[in-house]
Amino acid sequence: MSAIDSFRHQFLEHAGRWHGQEPSWLSLVRREAFERFLDRGFPTTNDEDWRFTNVAPIAAESFVRP
Repeated sequence: MSAIDSFRHQFLEHAGRWHGQEPSWLSLVRREAFERFLDRGFPTTNDEDWRFTNVAPIAAESFVRP
């Protein structure tokens, strides 16, 4: 499973837990931000704001939300 697939799985799993526990506007902002991440993926050094930061080691790690 790719890192993005892992993030997607965990996001969807936890989105159900957040339902009703946070303001609706926050749920919308969170979902829109995550959809942008899915569209764009992890930033690369070709992205101006990330030109000095290599996030490849982060993308290679398995993230598990506690």
